[in-house]
Amino acid sequence: MIQYIFLALFFIVYTVHVFNEIIDKKTIRYITKPLLMPLIILYYIFGVGFQSIYWLLIIALVFGWLGDIFLMLGHEGNWFMLGLGSFLIGHIFYIILYLLINENILMFPLWGLLLLIPLIFLALFFYLRIHGKMEELTIPTIIYIITIFSMSVCASLLLSTFNLISFLFVYLGPILFMISDGMIALNKFNKPIQDSGVYIMFTYGLAQFFIAQGILLSQIL
Repeated sequence: MIQYIFLALFFIVYTVHVFNEIIDKKTIRYITKPLLMPLIILYYIFGVGFQSIYWLLIIALVFGWLGDIFLMLGHEGNWFMLGLGSFLIGHIFYIILYLLINENILMFPLWGLLLLIPLIFLALFFYLRIHGKMEELTIPTIIYIITIFSMSVCASLLLSTFNLISFLFVYLGPILFMISDGMIALNKFNKPIQDSGVYIMFTYGLAQFFIAQGILLSQIL
């Protein structure tokens, strides 16, 4: 099936990109990074069929693609703000999508609150590491942290609706997203992390794929 061709292409491009982060080849990275989100989008579209597309997911991934482009062009000034804004909008569309497709939210089990512990830990960990160091970007960064945390919580609430396999993907995706974005924040506001590009792209690529995969599986299983 054609969706598996796009899936294979995604992992090939993703692997090449991460490898070139390791060996620090910028030229190849500039080719591979813009391909990641379009390949996930095509994998999802052909996986569920054109009649069943969740367009909010597509829009969220498109804004993720824009964020990739902006941060690829620069991590300072306007490029950083455009990247931050693009990912912020993408998270908002994820939140709307999760709330709309969560048909059994009142069935959320009390033990599911334990799933929030890793999310709270990550949000607090990264915030405390950069607290007082963000200067003029304090308010935009705090808004971003609250938004991605909210997106992660909304993903956790899908435990009441999704089957186990779909839920695990859509739950782990935001966690990886928080780790990836947290490392970007530490690099910018705290101190540089050695080989950070490798870890940031490794977690980010999987994060976006896991979210799309979880939604796809929820539609076909």
